[in-house]
Amino acid sequence: PKRLTCGPEMLLALGLAVLAPAPARSTVVKKVLSTPWWPPGTEQTLESIGILSRGVAFVTAEMATNHTWTHQMQEELRDVSDVLFAANMTTDDIVECLINVPQGQAEVVRKAFVQALNTTTPTLALTVVEMPGEFQGLPTSLTCTAVQGGPVMHLNGKSATAVKARPSGYDPGFAWISGSAHTCSTGIQALGAEVGDVVRGLGGAGAEDIVDCLAFVDKIEDASVVRSWYSKATSGAALTVVRTNSSRAIHSTRSEENTRSSTEKSAACTLRCVAALHSSPSTEPVSVERKPRRHVIVAGDEDEDEEDYAGDSERSGERSGERRVKAVSVGGFVFVSGVYARNTNASDAIEEMKSTLLSAHSRGNLTLNCMFFAKEQSSIQNIFVGFRQGFNVDAPPPPSRGEYTAPSECDKCPSVVKCVAAMPA
Repeated sequence: PKRLTCGPEMLLALGLAVLAPAPARSTVVKKVLSTPWWPPGTEQTLESIGILSRGVAFVTAEMATNHTWTHQMQEELRDVSDVLFAANMTTDDIVECLINVPQGQAEVVRKAFVQALNTTTPTLALTVVEMPGEFQGLPTSLTCTAVQGGPVMHLNGKSATAVKARPSGYDPGFAWISGSAHTCSTGIQALGAEVGDVVRGLGGAGAEDIVDCLAFVDKIEDASVVRSWYSKATSGAALTVVRTNSSRAIHSTRSEENTRSSTEKSAACTLRCVAALHSSPSTEPVSVERKPRRHVIVAGDEDEDEEDYAGDSERSGERSGERRVKAVSVGGFVFVSGVYARNTNASDAIEEMKSTLLSAHSRGNLTLNCMFFAKEQSSIQNIFVGFRQGFNVDAPPPPSRGEYTAPSECDKCPSVVKCVAAMPA
């Protein structure tokens, strides 16, 4: 259930941009955002249209229906803007967005979104993925993250973009990253190297700063390739992998829709990541003392700090590869790896996610945003039932959310749930 509206008829060559300094940021741990069309109290029975935490806004996936992609992106972006207005923010404060689009339409929708932003050089990390969303008749949805004060730096590379911002209480800053490769098997290493480069360009240490990634693969067999790179490149980080670009056709009648040319390839491997930067850009080398404290929750070993093995790359690789990272808390946030659901309403996955938050010294009612990836689009309505019990009833106020049709690595699981939460004050 989202606001549905009917309207009327990027990457550059490698370059760094330094933006205006950020103003004061909110320190509130969790605040429900409202709009005139999603008034206070709506979240008692539905999701929150937006959540503000420590100066970061998490916006529920917005959907619209129009006969052109340009107008569709304008409508969805207008809805996002309404939510951000409740947090004293504008679209200039957006650090990253995710758009799901019909098969073959990634580039035309990407261009339409940039046009809707009314800028030729967007300072955000934009992830456009070819996968169905919540409803058959609504081919796109737009979900965004924004930070009060907006991006302070951004770096555009050939295949990856990174944006730096400083949520309240975490001065080194976070980086939001988006990148893609035409193949996973041969392209993930090059893409991973560029991800590391853009993080370093923002003052971080590289890919080891990553705390969370959502990986979209064209073939689920490539998940093992992504996980292999991830376990070696990162230092204890959450990871969720889903399959996109499925064979299911997504009907669309947008007037400017173009058929992909034979020479245009879709991204077979796409990353949407968050990194907790080691330090602000300076001439000083990154030191262990300036490294942010990262609390890692691992399956079978639920209470260890990364500081116990900081700098031990062999053990870090073992930790991420052989023992699955369930969650990472850093900078006031908890990033939880995708949890597989066995129940069609995802109630078991929601409860397991909340249990993981307890292990990270957080709790279920501090959940800020959840993404639900369902194997079958028809099962998404069942997920709403589990969501209502798990959050509206048992752990209010509910988070913002997005729902997508994308199978996971667990073939027998009807869905996978991926969430972000706040740490208590």
